[in-house]
Amino acid sequence: MDPRYPHRRRLADYCYSVNQFVVISGRLRNFLDAHAVQAEYLPARIYDGRGRLASYDYMVANVQTVLDVIDQEKSIIEFNPHAPRIQRADRLVIDSDAIAVDIMAFRPRYLPEVLIVRESFANKLESARFTGLDLDTLTQFVE
Repeated sequence: MDPRYPHRRRLADYCYSVNQFVVISGRLRNFLDAHAVQAEYLPARIYDGRGRLASYDYMVANVQTVLDVIDQEKSIIEFNPHAPRIQRADRLVIDSDAIAVDIMAFRPRYLPEVLIVRESFANKLESARFTGLDLDTLTQFVE
């Protein structure tokens, strides 16, 4: 919803909030649950530009699966000296062998703000016509 267009009430299925939290629709949550994506959800309400409730069927989603998939030997990364996370990556290499076949979506260890989904699952998401998704291929990161 854009305050410049107050009469438009169509909400995306997938959106980011200001603090990198992922806000999703109930429809997308049902899809994730049906495909065994391990996540926790906190209810969220969406208000329109006039302060009226536009939807209560949204939630903050936190994918729980965290995998140690970053190949630190082949990657060119710099860690935050105060926290166990990557603060800069000039080259990031994902070890695809560290991803179990049944994992559809996960967050990489040391890079929790990134959500990675398996290509076959991304295709299913696109086929289901969810709005707001911006999926990129990881081919350049996998060796």
